Amino acid sequence: MSQELLVRFFDNQDLPEGRMSTYARINEELDTLKEAGLEKTVSYCTTLWSSIDLMARFYSGQLVNRNSTGRISRYLRGPMSRNGKNSEILLLFRHACTHGLGMYAFDATRKTEVRFSLSTQSPDLITKIGSSHFRINPHLLRNLFQKSVENYRGQLEQDEELLKKFAKVYRKLGYAIIYQE
Repeated sequence: MSQELLVRFFDNQDLPEGRMSTYARINEELDTLKEAGLEKTVSYCTTLWSSIDLMARFYSGQLVNRNSTGRISRYLRGPMSRNGKNSEILLLFRHACTHGLGMYAFDATRKTEVRFSLSTQSPDLITKIGSSHFRINPHLLRNLFQKSVENYRGQLEQDEELLKKFAKVYRKLGYAIIYQE
């Protein structure tokens, strides 16, 4: 049964009519935004961070809507392989995207406001522009997210406890019902 859930979720196969896996829905939404030329927008990045949060829920086995920062931080350090300063900057970027359109966040550790800008031309995921300004490449962030999902799937196939957490969350959030107009 667990292998069946993985196929349903990651490969979007064998789902009843009118349903698709939330992972397939994530990719469909991100592709739609990209095709519309919106890859360098807060909307695209917010969708991406919502997707990372969803995968962090599966990874942690948490269904409650609290401690999202901790849950996402563990996912960043786990399947996304981001540590230290890189992880801190990404969490601040997440706060900037999900809590307002101004592309800034307050870094409580350094007691400073951090600003972000977006560029799909930047060769790096994160480029430091000034002491508290960073350029983020949303295209590379999506690539990192997709790689993390591949890493996570590989971990699921090896770790029974992680698979139990996945199955728990899948029962509630594993697929979306698609209504046809």
